[in-house]
Amino acid sequence: ARPKPRPGRPQRAAAAPAAAAPAVVDPRVDEDARRRRESARRRAPQMAQPVRRKPKVTQKATLKLNSKGLTTAGKVAGALGVGVDVVRRALAALGSEQRRRDADLDGDTAELVAMEIGRTLEVVRAVKAARVVKDSVEEVDAKAALLRAETLEREASDAFEKAASQYPSGDDWSALPLRPPTVAVLGHVDHGKTTLLDALRGTSTEEAGGITQSLSAFTVGSTTFLDTPGHAAFTAMRQASTHAVDCGVVVVAADDGVMPQTQEAVKQCRDAQASIIVCVTKCDVCDVKEDDLRLQLLEQCGLATEKDGGDAPLVRVSAKNNDLDELRTTLELVAEVSDLRADPSARARGAVLDVSSDAKSGLTVDGVVRWGTLRKGDVIVCGDWHGKIRSVVGDPLGAQTKEAGPGAPVRFSAALSSEGGGPLEGQFVVVEDAATARSVASLRGRAIQARRSAAEARSVADRVAVSVDDEEEETQVLRPPVVLKVATDAEAKACEAALQALPSQRAV
Repeated sequence: ARPKPRPGRPQRAAAAPAAAAPAVVDPRVDEDARRRRESARRRAPQMAQPVRRKPKVTQKATLKLNSKGLTTAGKVAGALGVGVDVVRRALAALGSEQRRRDADLDGDTAELVAMEIGRTLEVVRAVKAARVVKDSVEEVDAKAALLRAETLEREASDAFEKAASQYPSGDDWSALPLRPPTVAVLGHVDHGKTTLLDALRGTSTEEAGGITQSLSAFTVGSTTFLDTPGHAAFTAMRQASTHAVDCGVVVVAADDGVMPQTQEAVKQCRDAQASIIVCVTKCDVCDVKEDDLRLQLLEQCGLATEKDGGDAPLVRVSAKNNDLDELRTTLELVAEVSDLRADPSARARGAVLDVSSDAKSGLTVDGVVRWGTLRKGDVIVCGDWHGKIRSVVGDPLGAQTKEAGPGAPVRFSAALSSEGGGPLEGQFVVVEDAATARSVASLRGRAIQARRSAAEARSVADRVAVSVDDEEEETQVLRPPVVLKVATDAEAKACEAALQALPSQRAV
């Protein structure tokens, strides 16, 4: 036991522990530590700066839309590789209400969502394959027949122009003499066309039923006038006058204004590229509200008069009071501006107005000579008709003459034959000989027959393509034994058009 210290005696300090032996350090280790400390001191300024990281390169996402050009929020999220909630938040930021997972989104909205998230999205829109419908045999035949008809018509037209007398141009045209203008008087029924023409030539005409029912031509002074019917049934007859017209006088009654046949007259003059004069009749019956009339012409016919900045002059006349000076002056001015010329020594070219037939004289053609001179014995071609002229009536009183010059109304009888059963209408030309006439008419006859075949083939193709209801199949077609007797070809066409316009489908 350790002895207890005695009280009063000082304590001796404890002996200090023995000193440790000094450690032996490898000089190579000390050198490595020193190098590490120096390298750390050199890197310290660079480590203090922010580290610049290279931007992360992401691939462009691709999204294919359906056939309607739509997609959903879930598909957009899958394409972008994000959650649906991220897409919904982007839609909310864009103000879109389509936030459901299966909500339809268009391609533009999907691209905007990707931009909002910070990604790039390529939208692939589906292309709907076109449905290939194979034509039926009947449809193929109809198209082939139409192509053949159009080809033959072009060939026939070229042959017709080549056989006819050619028009000069340039200085040769300016050296030709002037020819009388051909003026067609057009307008609605009972607007005073015939009364106007009677006042111009000093005659009085009485029409059956009080309306004009035929197309006639006559000369007043140096101008050839065409009197046209105004009833709606005679549209084809009025259309025939456009082949010969240089200027159209559109008659409008002051007490009636613009009517349906007024609009038709303006259209026909435009189709014929003829000048238009608006003639207001019956000015002695009522006051003319010219501003209202000009507005009607502009709105209903698209025709602007000279006061409205257009080319059509508007004149007022009174046939009963023989107040026609303004109309005569305007016609002379229009003819002078038109510079109408023709070569009297050339082979004739003209337009057919109407055709009639009787046992004594055969076919009789009423027309107007447009170019050259028509003579007895000339060989003509009109449509698929050809033959030699037997007699020429170039006088309004009906006296036979040997020829009819440019711009003159003419009536001639001819021994004509048809190569294709087509109509005797349109333009007629004088050719060199009978062989040329037969060749041109034969080609035009083939074109007419090809056009008929194309129409029949089209009818068959339409019947095959369109299903017919049982009720329509059971409907009987009435074929009443009715024979219509008419005086001229134009009257026959008017009756045919009236019958075709019947509202019933049970009569053909």
